[in-house]
This record gives sequence, C-alpha cells and structure tokens, in this order.
Amino acid sequence: MRERRQDPRYPMLIPVTIINGGMIINSKTVNISRSGVQIEDKLPKEFHERDLTLTMDIPDENDETQMVLFQARVVPDKPDRLKFQNLTEENEEVIGYLLGD
Repeated sequence: MRERRQDPRYPMLIPVTIINGGMIINSKTVNISRSGVQIEDKLPKEFHERDLTLTMDIPDENDETQMVLFQARVVPDKPDRLKFQNLTEENEEVIGYLLGD
C-alpha cells in the first residue's frame, strides 16, 4: 500500500493542550509536519469528529514560550494524530519556524 502522507514528520516534543468545549487534555507532541501533529496520548471518542482547539507552547530564541492557537481535528482511526484546519498566516509562520524554514 502506498503512503498517502505528503508532508514529512519531524520529531519534536512540544507541550500542547487540546480543548473540546469544556474538556481539556494536556499532552506533548511526538512529531510535527506541515499538516498536523502526532501526540503522546490517544484522544477519547468525545474528541473525535469535532472541531478542536489545539494550543502549543512554542519556545522562541530567548527560551521564552509563546502560546499559539490552532484549529484541528482528530485523524479518523488515529486518535493520537491531529490534522490542522484553517491555518492562519501566524500558524503558517510558526510551523515554518519549527521546521526550520
């Protein structure tokens, strides 16, 4: 079977918070790509097929962190993966920064 992924993954541990209404899960990324992230934890069914808010604590050059908001959805049948949705210009810049662009 051919791999469908178009964007390479880069190993990266970044603290994240996944929010679904009043439910919140804290985790860390395992890897990141231009299209999404894999996290350490499998998200419960209440988070599947929903628009989620994903916050990432991004370190800057001064070792300070900036919280950046992303919209995301759980990848079907892969509860530890989130696909970015409706990326903003800031989101694109942050991803580029993380990936070394």
